[in-house]
Amino acid sequence: MAASLAWAAGFVAAKHGVSIGFTPYDLAFHRFFWSGLLLIPLVLRAGVTDLGGIGWGRGFIMSILSGPVQAVTAYTGFILVPLGHGTTIQPACAALFGMILAALVLRESVAPQRIFGGIAIVGGLLVFGWESLATIGTHGVGGDLLFATAGIFWATFGTPAPLGDPDRSKEITGLMPAVNPRRRISRAAAGSKPPGTSRSGASLRRSQWQS
Repeated sequence: MAASLAWAAGFVAAKHGVSIGFTPYDLAFHRFFWSGLLLIPLVLRAGVTDLGGIGWGRGFIMSILSGPVQAVTAYTGFILVPLGHGTTIQPACAALFGMILAALVLRESVAPQRIFGGIAIVGGLLVFGWESLATIGTHGVGGDLLFATAGIFWATFGTPAPLGDPDRSKEITGLMPAVNPRRRISRAAAGSKPPGTSRSGASLRRSQWQS
């Protein structure tokens, strides 16, 4: 419940920020840079050479899926469509694709009730898409698709959590923008991987993430 309230408050704050003149990049910077600075000591303690066994390459991928890139994608949607679209479509897509990825990747069983819930989510998303096209126009559908993409990013980030250390993942995700906020996207796209050395327990954690 607390997480849901915090997520909803974040949506409202983002929409308000866009409305008063902040760009999506401004919002993403302030969301991640300052918190990233606070998390640096935790990452240093875990081992910065290989990001505590996660690895720099995987760390940048995680940062794309749940960090600044995901945030900018969602915040851009608020420029195109009303607040209610973002607060509904992004969490719905995260839940829907999280269920799909859990079944395909983690081999979790899907109860009939969950399947019915997924079908209901798809129906609701189609209603939102039709409403956007009818009342806003094609750019409204584009905004909805941005929220859907952000939700899929979030679901993809959360899927490997049972295979690794979710607390360590949060530290790494918060650290990436603080390490280099201006180059975080370009370095991730280029697949850059700073040199590192192995540390105690790192190989085990790597095998868990790769399995």
